Amino acid sequence: VCNRGKFDDEVMPIPQNPSFVQPHKSYWVNMEYILECSQESISMEDGSSIPISRNQRMEIKNKYLTYFTEV
Repeated sequence: VCNRGKFDDEVMPIPQNPSFVQPHKSYWVNMEYILECSQESISMEDGSSIPISRNQRMEIKNKYLTYFTEV
């Protein structure tokens, strides 16, 4: 049984933090730990690969570029 409401309640503060992006419905990513961002996925420092949904591709790319030009 999946309780989607509880997950949403737990992650509510994350969208307020400019270091985080949501490339896919099931993931939040801290941009500090991104090694590479391609059109389809994000490569993380720990070796994991996070998919980027088609609807999020442009937004994630823009946030990623903005974040690293400001940091």
